[in-house]
Amino acid sequence: MRKKKIDLKLSSLFAVLCCTIGLFFNTTSTAQTTPASCTSGCTSNDVQITGAYLSDASGVQLTNYVCGSNVSVYLTLQLTTNTPRVGVSIYSVIKTVVNGTPTDSVGVVSQCFGNALSTTGSIVTFTSPINWTPCGSQIALVGTYTAWGTGNKNFCTGNTFQCGGTPSKCHSATAGEIIIIQVPQTGTASATHCSDVAGSYSSTFDLTALESTIISNSSNYNFAFYNVSSLPSSSADTSGKKIANPSAFSATVASTTVYAYVCDKAHPTACSWASVTLNIKEKPGVPSPTSNSPICAGSTLNLFANTTAGSYAWSGPGGYSSTDQNPSRSSATTAMSGTYSLIVTTNGCSSGSGSTSVTIDAVPTTATVGTGQNRCGSLTSLGLGGNTPSVGTGTWSKKSGPGTVSFSANANTPNATATVSVAGTYVFTWTIHNGACTDSHADITVNYYDALSAPSVCVIQPSLCGPATGKVNFTDLGAGYQYSINGTDWQDCHVFLNVAAGAATHLRVKNSAGCESTDANCNTICGSDPQDCASGITKASAPVSESISETTVKAYPNPFSDRVKFIVTTPIAGKGTLEVYNMMGQRVKTIYQGLISAGTQTFELSLPTQQIANLIYVLRVGNKKMSGKLLQINQ
Repeated sequence: MRKKKIDLKLSSLFAVLCCTIGLFFNTTSTAQTTPASCTSGCTSNDVQITGAYLSDASGVQLTNYVCGSNVSVYLTLQLTTNTPRVGVSIYSVIKTVVNGTPTDSVGVVSQCFGNALSTTGSIVTFTSPINWTPCGSQIALVGTYTAWGTGNKNFCTGNTFQCGGTPSKCHSATAGEIIIIQVPQTGTASATHCSDVAGSYSSTFDLTALESTIISNSSNYNFAFYNVSSLPSSSADTSGKKIANPSAFSATVASTTVYAYVCDKAHPTACSWASVTLNIKEKPGVPSPTSNSPICAGSTLNLFANTTAGSYAWSGPGGYSSTDQNPSRSSATTAMSGTYSLIVTTNGCSSGSGSTSVTIDAVPTTATVGTGQNRCGSLTSLGLGGNTPSVGTGTWSKKSGPGTVSFSANANTPNATATVSVAGTYVFTWTIHNGACTDSHADITVNYYDALSAPSVCVIQPSLCGPATGKVNFTDLGAGYQYSINGTDWQDCHVFLNVAAGAATHLRVKNSAGCESTDANCNTICGSDPQDCASGITKASAPVSESISETTVKAYPNPFSDRVKFIVTTPIAGKGTLEVYNMMGQRVKTIYQGLISAGTQTFELSLPTQQIANLIYVLRVGNKKMSGKLLQINQ
């Protein structure tokens, strides 16, 4: 019995040993090194790869990297999971991609990551570097296999690839499913200059100033610049085309592309190409100024003759400066006289400075003149009454009148002396000038009348044997005239009675305008004895007709321009008046005032021409009153 028990124990131990040995050999023969080692039947996509990029060993993505023909970098994957897990195993082949199609194999990545994964995103970085060959090429993950375990504990038993915890805990990429890997690119650069010379494309660029734009931390890299038209594919393309002085490279066309060869100082074979675009904008020429003759202060100053679009800037004396987008409206209403600097800017490029000299005249005071005047005869001294200007000079000129006018004194003084050729109404204009500045015009109207000749008189002298006083009888000149024997006292009646000896010093007559005649000869002796006008002396008139039965007055022509005659017919003599009124009831003129003889007589009215005027004439003789309408027009 004891022997049987011992045999039984040995038999059991052998069986256990055999099983153990069999398990060892079975595990060794089915080592999990590729997805082919795993049981098929992936039905889950719980852990997904959402992105892939090249990085450094710590997983920081490479964004600006110089690469050579064969550079070691690291691969980092971005993951997401539907259910939080710990551990994921990934196997994939890296291939180059041409026009979206995977081609040559670059290598294989295979690792199990014991990371705690979350649904919000996780990253894993392969601990072994990969060879990025050829450097700079587009690469992708192809045939990717992802596996994970069950539960919420670390699935990975090491860092080598292993199959899923169960046959369904994995995902195998379908045919044609690829994951593009983001690869870093060497930076590009560009610079824009204005041309050195107007009307051409030429400028000097400092290419070394662009190195930090091409790649960050540029001090860690060596740069060489080549003047080639396209990306070199071999060293033969760069032969003899290296830019000897990149800090002063001369470009002569609107747009030029050169290439920089950038190499890592720590890894001299790690190099790549970067394009550098150089743009030149045409510099505008020096602006041409307008012809600036003197202008008046406050008016528009056009400084530029240019018409091209752009920004036009100028500066001048007194700190005045401005900018205008429209060269034809470069106004300078508060500018000062002096030299102005002109600059035009188009497309961000400014021209050289031009200049122009500008004279700006101050505005003189406003012109004013006195009231209208009546003047008689040929005048040699007429003060027209203009004001003295604050700056500049004033100038008199004829605006209207029937004859010519000459200024015998300086016409540029306020009280100029004027002489006219014929009698009539003249309008003079007083204008104040200061260089280019002219103030508002002011007009003055002056009526010129012909000089009156010495009147005809008949004198009865006092004598020792005769009367103690004398008499003076002027020839009656009709309505509108007055008479004087001393040049001071005037009367409408042409007869002077009881004149004391020596009282008749100036025998004169004057018209309604105030024009006085020269003195008559006092020694003209009368042959008849004149009587006072009020005593029945009649003026020269037509004989009284016995057929006249009523007083009438007629005006002709009516309408009239500047002269109109009135025919007055009355059967009896008496004191009377003939007057003209406007439609406001204001008296315009008294044509006659005094004795109106019986019979028919004519009176004349002269008025300056107006555009149109409605008037009323009124005749009074004794207790009789007659009126009529009168129309004055400018014919």
